[in-house]
Amino acid sequence: MNILIVSATLLELEHIILASSKIKDNLFLIKSTHSVRVELLITGVGLVAMAANLAKRLEEKKYDFVLNCGIAGAFNTQIPLATLFQIEVDSIADLGVEWDHGFIPLSQLGLVREDDITIVSDAGKFAHFFDHLPKAVAISKNSISAKLEEDASQMQIYSAEIESMEGAAFHYACKQKGIPFCQIRSISNYVGERDKQKWALAQSIKNLSEFLLNSFLAKL
Repeated sequence: MNILIVSATLLELEHIILASSKIKDNLFLIKSTHSVRVELLITGVGLVAMAANLAKRLEEKKYDFVLNCGIAGAFNTQIPLATLFQIEVDSIADLGVEWDHGFIPLSQLGLVREDDITIVSDAGKFAHFFDHLPKAVAISKNSISAKLEEDASQMQIYSAEIESMEGAAFHYACKQKGIPFCQIRSISNYVGERDKQKWALAQSIKNLSEFLLNSFLAKL
C-alpha cells in the first residue's frame, strides 16, 4: 500500500521530516514496512504550486491514499487556536469576478461547473482514521487578507469556517485522479490577525505532527 502525505512547506511538518529520509528534492520517505510505504511531498505555497506539483507526483507513482496536512486561519474567533479539523469541503474562493455589487463565483456565470470550484473530500476506506476530528468547511485563496471584511463575501458565499492557500487545489488534483483523499488543518491564527505574537504557530504545528504520528502513521 502506497500513501502520500502532502504539505505546502517544510515548516508545517518539520517534526515529521526530522525523522524521515530524503528521496529527492521535495520528496521524503516517512515509513516503509512490508505492507505500507508512506512518502511526504512538499509542494510549495499557493494553489498553482499545490496543483502542479501534486499532479506531477501522482503521474509518477500510483498511490492508494493522499493526505494533505497544514496550518490554516479560522474566521470564527471562538474556535480555539491549535485545534485540528478534517476539511469536508473546500472551495477555490477567489475564482470569480468582482462586480460593483460584490463577488460572483465563475460557476454562477456558467464558465465552470460548481463541483470544479467546490470539492467534497472523499477518504474512502481511510475515513476511520479521521472520524474523531471535528469537520469544517474551508476556502482556499492565493492571497490572504489582512482584514476580515475583505474575505467576508467569499466566506458567506461558501459558508466557510477556515481559510488556507492550497486546500482546494489539493482536493481538485486528487479528484481528477480518482484517488481517495483527506485534508487536515491545524488552526494557527484567526483570519485578519497579522500580529504573529497572537498566533499559535508552534502549537498548531506540534498538534498536527502528533496527530500524524499517533493517530495515523502508528496505526497503518
